[in-house]
Amino acid sequence: MPTRNANGRSRRLHNGWPVPTEVGAVYTLHFANGIHYTGFSREECLASRLSAHWDGRCDVKMVLAFRRAGIPFVVVAIERGVTRFRENQLKLHGTARRCPICKGRRKDAESRELSEGRESPSLAGSASGLSRHAPPSPAVAR
Repeated sequence: MPTRNANGRSRRLHNGWPVPTEVGAVYTLHFANGIHYTGFSREECLASRLSAHWDGRCDVKMVLAFRRAGIPFVVVAIERGVTRFRENQLKLHGTARRCPICKGRRKDAESRELSEGRESPSLAGSASGLSRHAPPSPAVAR
């Protein structure tokens, strides 16, 4: 389900609904296949909520599918004393950027490439002014 409405705004933060003020914890799960899940729970229910994820008793379809497929996960982050507004903020931004496991993998890959004498993908194109996300334009034959 897309998180943007017809005006290009995020439905998570600009939906006109009152933001719940219930305080709890936001947690992030890192699955072995590199996918992440961010969820919210009341503080007193956090342990049972994480246990439900682990046992496959939760109502989150993605987590259930991965558990049935035998894909393990680890809890990589817990923020306590926050509201669902914080959960929505975190879901809007890339989880892999703040996941310590993914950060470690990126650092390892970059250091391996530097030790092998190859240019890091995060630095590729920076000297020539090209964006690392845009492919170079093809040469035009005349």
